[in-house]
Amino acid sequence: AVLYKVDVNTMEHISVEDDPPMQLNQIACVRLTTSKELFFDPYQENRATGSFVLIDPITNNTSAVGMILRPVDDRHLHLRADLPTLDLPRLGVAPEHYPAIDLAIKDLARQGLNILIKK
Repeated sequence: AVLYKVDVNTMEHISVEDDPPMQLNQIACVRLTTSKELFFDPYQENRATGSFVLIDPITNNTSAVGMILRPVDDRHLHLRADLPTLDLPRLGVAPEHYPAIDLAIKDLARQGLNILIKK
């Protein structure tokens, strides 16, 4: 979930509702959900174990880089509003692909990763 974006010129926090989706080279504060437990140190304590790179498994391109500030409080882990959401129309996914996406989402749910889908 994108919590807010950061204007790199003023360091001002920008509401996600006031700005379109993330663009190339934008900075944001996000809450990531993983299917498996991660072991890390906060970035301020250890840069090597407090940073990460997200790689697209299909293209092998770098999707994002970041630093881990802190773990998420357990009370935030089970909120439905914080579940990752795929907005298929916004992503430009055609309806004929919805059945395949539904199958992938069901498989991820069996592995413990719940995702909301907007059609």
